[in-house]
Amino acid sequence: MDKRALINRMCERVTGGRAVATAYLGMSESKFNNHLYENKGARFFSVDELVALQTLSESTWVAEYFAARSNAIVVPAPSAEVDTVELHHMSLNTAVKRSAVDQLILDAIREHGGLMNKPNRKFWMLTVNTSQHETVKFAPRCRFTVSKNTATADQAVALHKHTE
Repeated sequence: MDKRALINRMCERVTGGRAVATAYLGMSESKFNNHLYENKGARFFSVDELVALQTLSESTWVAEYFAARSNAIVVPAPSAEVDTVELHHMSLNTAVKRSAVDQLILDAIREHGGLMNKPNRKFWMLTVNTSQHETVKFAPRCRFTVSKNTATADQAVALHKHTE
């Protein structure tokens, strides 16, 4: 999209159209058109004027325009606000789940006594989803892995029988 199309698109989105946009910027329609088409020695709109039009049109098109010119993307800021009490509560839930994993590791060590070197042995794979962003997997006597950014937020502990 070129810069003139950007201005026209924002003006279409504004209730009242170009007349309201020109009044919002404190210009006459002829001055607005001179800026838009760069006639009579007028420069194109300044960045501040573009941002003002973006605000008036309630869009992100100016940001997207400049992002596209920079080979970048616009990512909206997260709107969810989390206070310290909620963060503490989330931290406690994660600690409880991690302690459950620690307890299972301890139980596995007590029950099975360490590593076995038998090929094709069967073992239990334990999966604990500690939060929306972290999944902990533990196979007694075999391995302990943590994978980040999993899509599941399941709060349950599930046991699955696997073979290695």
